[in-house]
Amino acid sequence: MNFPNIVWELKRRRLPQYAFAKSVRIDKTRFSRAMSGIVELTEIERERIAQALGYPEAWLFSRPAPPRQDC
Repeated sequence: MNFPNIVWELKRRRLPQYAFAKSVRIDKTRFSRAMSGIVELTEIERERIAQALGYPEAWLFSRPAPPRQDC
């Protein structure tokens, strides 16, 4: 899973990925591949997704990172 914040919001809305992809005019296969990290979304696609979900683009597309380990 490449973008857990998007997955979380789609699950919260009970919205399948394929239906969301159609609503933001992205091919469902391309959207699925982007969510898996196989392809990159364009800037326009990212903007459409952020606008449709109503969240800042930076938060939606932030990458998961392990917590800092202070030694």
